[in-house]
Amino acid sequence: MRRYSSDRICFLLSASLLIYIAWRVLYPSGYSATDGDDATERLAYLKALNNSKPLIENLELCSSNKIDLIILIISTSGNFLERQAIRETWGSTPDMFTVRSQHLFVIGYHPYGKFYKDLIKEGEHEKDLLYVPKKEQEYTFKEIYAYQWLTQHCPNVTYIFKTEDDLFVNVLLLHEIIRELKTDPDDVYNRYLYNSQID
Repeated sequence: MRRYSSDRICFLLSASLLIYIAWRVLYPSGYSATDGDDATERLAYLKALNNSKPLIENLELCSSNKIDLIILIISTSGNFLERQAIRETWGSTPDMFTVRSQHLFVIGYHPYGKFYKDLIKEGEHEKDLLYVPKKEQEYTFKEIYAYQWLTQHCPNVTYIFKTEDDLFVNVLLLHEIIRELKTDPDDVYNRYLYNSQID
């Protein structure tokens, strides 16, 4: 009788362990079944994936032919505060030294994210989001998709500067470098900025 009950306990523990492992595989990072992705976002993602179009984009970003520089900022859907800090600091100076620039935040799809409705509002209000149909962790694919989007929708832009939302960019120096490069684009030698050669 004792042997039979110990076998049952061992079986129950093994079954519980298998259920727990299966649960962790199906719902990683502590998400439960009720935390599943927003159905609206999932449908928008699948539609964007089928049409090879972003979930959120601003086609008027490059409507002006006078944009010299696009600052491409790789971000994640939950980093609203980082994006807002950039908008209020170094991203708030688009015109310096006769150089016109725009910034564009690139965000990927997160299957368990709860930010889709917030991102739609942010995209409509700020007009600087590109929500690409690539997974959030696929940084290289997000970046390549953003470059392809810029090639298609912003062919008049000469320079692209890529950064991330957790970095500070000295836009004063960046605009000065672009101004220097614009002065004589064919001459690549003998260029100086602050007594430093920028060949």
